Amino acid sequence: MKIRIGICLLFITAWVNCSVAQNDSIRFLELLNKYPLNASIEKKRDFVRELYDSIKENGNHQRTYYFLKTASRFFKEKNEVLTSGATLNYLGLFYNNIGKYNDAIQSFSSGISLLEEYKKKNENINETHLVLYLIYLNYGNTFYFLDEPNKALVYYKKALFELKNKTNLDHSDSLKIAQVFNNFGITYSLKKDNETGRYYFKKALEMNTQLRDSIRIANVLSNLASLHSNENEMDSALSKYFVVKQIYEKTQNKTDIGFINGQIASVYLDMNNPKTALSYALVALQYCDTTAYSHELVSTYDVLNKIYGKLLDYKNEVRFLRLYTAVSDSVNREETINEINRKELLLQFNTLHVTDSIKAAEELKRKDLSVQANKRQNYFLIIVLLLTFVALGLIYSRFKITKKQKGIIEIQKGIVDDKNKEITDSINYAKRIQNSLLPTEKYIDKTIKRLNKKST
Repeated sequence: MKIRIGICLLFITAWVNCSVAQNDSIRFLELLNKYPLNASIEKKRDFVRELYDSIKENGNHQRTYYFLKTASRFFKEKNEVLTSGATLNYLGLFYNNIGKYNDAIQSFSSGISLLEEYKKKNENINETHLVLYLIYLNYGNTFYFLDEPNKALVYYKKALFELKNKTNLDHSDSLKIAQVFNNFGITYSLKKDNETGRYYFKKALEMNTQLRDSIRIANVLSNLASLHSNENEMDSALSKYFVVKQIYEKTQNKTDIGFINGQIASVYLDMNNPKTALSYALVALQYCDTTAYSHELVSTYDVLNKIYGKLLDYKNEVRFLRLYTAVSDSVNREETINEINRKELLLQFNTLHVTDSIKAAEELKRKDLSVQANKRQNYFLIIVLLLTFVALGLIYSRFKITKKQKGIIEIQKGIVDDKNKEITDSINYAKRIQNSLLPTEKYIDKTIKRLNKKST
């Protein structure tokens, strides 16, 4: 009975999700139909970014996902390559935020392939460089999250290359270059190359100071403070974190304020000052949205769990350990739901999926034919090699037999020669004996003459 109820609940949940997806898809298409086809690329990009930001702010990952997939299909049908590339970049960012890095890599790779082909036509070349910069930068971030700093550096360098290939660099481009330097610093710090990391942080800080961008200055200072903390230079880390805290508090960005208070709490915890750490961690918790997953929330629960452990407050230690575990588990459940929805959104993506399936089947068929051809070729080569080895074996065997026969013939020839020599020696010996027994011709002549005289 319980199994039947569970199955029914699963079907109801799937039906509700599909219904919600269908309604959201219709609403998103209505919004996308306002897309300014005849506007400049800047206005088109701003249109997509504003839609994405407004939907993302609600904190509903499923709706954000539905929007990005709907937008991706919409721009593909409209042949809006640059906007399609920007949408793939947002989709990759979305996957990064929920920890689905393999899907992020696929999205970024698709965007890069699309734009690199488009760039060959030299259309809107500066805008192409700009979108490619964003994709490469976020692609690098994916590998940074995966703790692969060497690969991250490759894509950060490609991002910098795209920026420097733009014509007429402006103020915003200088800010982007400073961002790349900041990312260089973070990545070299991850590689434990703190000297190089500090060098790029200082370059980023100098550029942002000249450009008078306080938020970016705060971001770089925060990374420098983290580097000081890793080197156990706690006083230097705290002094920079407090400067960052003042800047963030002026902007009144809750996420940034919660983040910096959590960082300060971590430093005080490392300094074995859990009471002071607790005051900052509780402030960080006040600025966290506890109804939705975020890296800041997970980090805050984690640091509070450790602080209460240091304070021997086991009740709160267990409480925040459970919260930390619950948030982590909810992330896994949410990722599972997103994975299911991604594969089963047949209502709005049926045609696309069928097309992709046909293409996939054709590709598999081509691969099978290629594999079969390779197998036949391999079998042919194996047979040729076997025949070659057999022929070589026969030749070698024949060579050995011939060599053996030659040896036998030489032995027999030697025997015959020896026999001939023996016979010849015997004949000569008999001849010498015969000659020694027979009288000489002179003796015979003398005897005949003497007999003749007697007869006369």
